[in-house]
Amino acid sequence: MVCAGLLLGGCSSGDDTGSSELGPISQRVTTLEEQFDADILSAQTDALEEQVAACMNTQGFEYTPHRQDAAAVAASLDLPDMGTMEFAKQYGYGVTTWDDAAGSSESTEQPTAAESTPEYQAALLGEDYIAGQGAASMPGGCYGEAMTAVFGDDVVSMDTTVGDDIATLKTKADDDDRVVAALATWSTCMDGHGHDVATPDAAMQSIAVQAYDSTGTLVSGDALSRLRTKEIDMAVDDIGCRDSSGLTEARAAALARLETDYYAAHQDAVDAYLDQLEELVSKR
Repeated sequence: MVCAGLLLGGCSSGDDTGSSELGPISQRVTTLEEQFDADILSAQTDALEEQVAACMNTQGFEYTPHRQDAAAVAASLDLPDMGTMEFAKQYGYGVTTWDDAAGSSESTEQPTAAESTPEYQAALLGEDYIAGQGAASMPGGCYGEAMTAVFGDDVVSMDTTVGDDIATLKTKADDDDRVVAALATWSTCMDGHGHDVATPDAAMQSIAVQAYDSTGTLVSGDALSRLRTKEIDMAVDDIGCRDSSGLTEARAAALARLETDYYAAHQDAVDAYLDQLEELVSKR
């Protein structure tokens, strides 16, 4: 989790927009995202994670710095864009295949039992953040301290209420009648390929839940080999069914309509929020 991910990820339209027309918010956010250099983001993420680890260690907790943001790593390694057919044919969703893609022997780990305790999470993120209190929905605790050290006070002090509102628009888009119909067509298409899943998120999650054991360790041997084959097949079918069902276009159109309505009602607040983001991007 990096500055860009926290502040831009929620309001980005993501890969689902394809070549469709973007809404007024996504248009500007996409421009901002393009200004973030993947190599710089990766370096900042490393610095952030080292700061978090040092802070947690002083409080008696063991914290292992996390992997760099997957999308940033993919860009820095000149891999195909995640979520595209080209990426899917080689790496599926990037769940069991990410080490191959990134050229790393380090497996993506799930939270351990110790990391899931309230005490650990409070030290890491701050009690107010966990409880959803305060005007700014940014982490406190060791993560907040690390963000201040790496990105500056201006990032941590940002009020991301607007960002949170925008993030919910993508979820609301799936309630649109045309999206619901396209999802049903997509699910039928996937069923025809032997995949009993209701949504693309459920498809990817079905791989993730099989990839790790109860300790958060990636499966190995023949089990991993079989799952990787299944992952690639499912991801390829997923994207093919999105194309044939028109799901990508339906989601993009629904999101654009929701953004247009939200922007019309909250233009000043949205512009102020995106102005802050633009200022932060210019400082990186």
